[in-house]
Amino acid sequence: MWCRSALRAHQSKFMNLSWLLLAGSLPLSHAELWRVFRGRRRSIPPGSPVGLTNCGNTCYMNSLLQQLFHTPLVQEAFVDSTLPPGRGVLVAELRRAFGRMADGGDGAVFNTRRLVRSFRGLRMGGINEQNDPQELLTLLAEALEEALEGTEHAALLRIAFGGCAVRTISYTDGGKPRRFEKEQPFLTLQLEVRGATTLQEALARHAAAESLDGYRAESGARVPATLQTTLSVLPRTLVVYLNRLSFDAPTGQLAKDASECAFPRQIDLAPYTQQGVNARARGAPGPRPELYELVGVIVHHGTANAGHYWSHVRVDEDRRGGGRGLGRWRTFDDVRTRTIEERELAASSFGGAARAIGFGPPPTASMLFYRRVEAAQS
Repeated sequence: MWCRSALRAHQSKFMNLSWLLLAGSLPLSHAELWRVFRGRRRSIPPGSPVGLTNCGNTCYMNSLLQQLFHTPLVQEAFVDSTLPPGRGVLVAELRRAFGRMADGGDGAVFNTRRLVRSFRGLRMGGINEQNDPQELLTLLAEALEEALEGTEHAALLRIAFGGCAVRTISYTDGGKPRRFEKEQPFLTLQLEVRGATTLQEALARHAAAESLDGYRAESGARVPATLQTTLSVLPRTLVVYLNRLSFDAPTGQLAKDASECAFPRQIDLAPYTQQGVNARARGAPGPRPELYELVGVIVHHGTANAGHYWSHVRVDEDRRGGGRGLGRWRTFDDVRTRTIEERELAASSFGGAARAIGFGPPPTASMLFYRRVEAAQS
């Protein structure tokens, strides 16, 4: 199937309306809008981050673009001009944006106006409306596949972030054990936050067996069965979407769960793979560790229907080093950029009532980016 062949082959004190408007679209001077350093392209030096203008509710786009730009495989494709020319306005504007971001320059700001216009062809709601960076990543992957069809870069984002899960249904029919598997490629791994206080708990629940009552067997009989979802193909960079939204019956609206869900700097995915789950069921030693290191966080501050996004990125200070130059953490909040300490991630990303701002909800991680350790070193 595609996921096996392609992937393995390529491998603010108060949260009110005025605060949201302020955070989402600060007025900028003409100098700030057009201040872009036009130097020769080079690897990103320390202290030279580039901010992105907010063209009205485009913080979700800016936060995702910063993560994509700081992903070596994606950055090299656009910045090093290995993409074929004449592939449409979206590809051209992404190349232009990433090129300017690679130029760097202290205090540099890139005007995203033209890029925003190129996004209007994506199959989503209004580009200037409240949107989700996870949805944008999926739509960008589809758009690039279409624009770059027939080239080695058509599956660029799926090669960079794509993995595969397998759903296994097991039951007994007529005294005979039955087992059916279905592979499910993913670009982002969606985990439910409700009831999980750590990322590891959310992953364990995702891989846990679920009982199915009255499953229709091949014979037509209704039998008890189990459903289990495990990881079968691990991505180069794992993108985790922490789903905090649920339907609130009393109000008839979506509600956001802002409870605490902590995540580690490094995580071993082996226990959540098919081999790891099967080994644990047999009481046998698990497979070798599959280590991933945290390199990015997209944060959301707000409610289910409104809010503001920004990104934390562990910057690769030697982009041609394949990830070996990972260094300081930086925050990219539209045009504002700053260096932060790693310990600040908890306050701005874990959630929990103790981290609430004023009378509003606490900021919470929406998406996590974990890069495979061996991929970063190879």
